[in-house]
Amino acid sequence: DAHSGLIKSIKSQFIDSSWQRCTFHFLKNIVERFPKKNSEDAKLLLISIFKAPTYQHALQLKEELITKYQNNPKYSE
Repeated sequence: DAHSGLIKSIKSQFIDSSWQRCTFHFLKNIVERFPKKNSEDAKLLLISIFKAPTYQHALQLKEELITKYQNNPKYSE
């Protein structure tokens, strides 16, 4: 997914194409940084951002996530 060889191959074989991180692995890496206990609401909110039906709705959900968790040191990473 984020393997440097894969990124290099894509750039050399698919000229002018961009590489985008797999959403599944991106979310997985973020959730791994969450506290192990009592993070289900944060996980669901994060996932809902990526499943939002519109860009504006995703932005609203992002603001909700930030507002709810930005001052919690357990979510500082």
